[in-house]
Amino acid sequence: MIVAIENRAPIKLTTVHDFSECFTPFQGEGPAEGNLLSRTRATVEAPSGEILLESGNILHVRGEDGRERIAHYRGGNVDHVVDFDPSWRDVRLISKEPLLERHEYFRLSVLYAYMQLARGLLTLHASAIRHRGEAILFAGPSGSGKSTQARLWQEAHPGKIDILNDDKPLLDPASARAYGTPFAGTSRKSLNASAPIRAIVLVEPRSRDDALRLGRADAAARLYALAIRPDHDAEGMHRFFHQLEKLLDKVPIYRLCCTPTPQAVSTLKAALEKETRQ
Repeated sequence: MIVAIENRAPIKLTTVHDFSECFTPFQGEGPAEGNLLSRTRATVEAPSGEILLESGNILHVRGEDGRERIAHYRGGNVDHVVDFDPSWRDVRLISKEPLLERHEYFRLSVLYAYMQLARGLLTLHASAIRHRGEAILFAGPSGSGKSTQARLWQEAHPGKIDILNDDKPLLDPASARAYGTPFAGTSRKSLNASAPIRAIVLVEPRSRDDALRLGRADAAARLYALAIRPDHDAEGMHRFFHQLEKLLDKVPIYRLCCTPTPQAVSTLKAALEKETRQ
């Protein structure tokens, strides 16, 4: 199936499991600009070639054909291999059988993020809502309350809040827009839509509510930890930092210390409105 974000960046996805529930709203037409193929084998061999990185359970090599391959080991054996061309337009995921659905979905989401990074887009662990035509992204590690804050905003504004993406939205630093993607975590809530980013809000559960706009250095360090990054790929990390700098130029970043209550909504709204007045 060809998936496309608002008719942009069409990528052909071929998978082992059926993810049509997630992919169909993003179904595109015409020629694909990229190919992401997932397959399983009874055994997965370690790749050979020039060693670029060998650390822990990861082996990264460049083959004589110019393609790069990253082997991930588990229990001393190769569990899966990512095979890709230098432009990240043709990517193949070869996994050892049996491949659980949740593992394939997660691995595909990471590889999809790498492919989009090659096009200048960032992927953030966040729950993105659309309010009055603008996107607010609640970002944080698993269990921090991202989806809870999104739900609280929906409850505070009945019928006026859309979930743009509940787990891995795309961010375009050039236009400062957020996009829904086919990868939305366990909730599978996502729209094939976009909106200009009003703010990125870093969620921290606390016993009281407080919102603060962060300085550039603090914001950069926190976003670095929450973005999907190709740590194994020096060239990819160069692209990542370049796009992160562009994002920080255009989008305000807030820290929200919050309770899972409506007061958190009021606190953040007050901070955003104060910023608008200044």
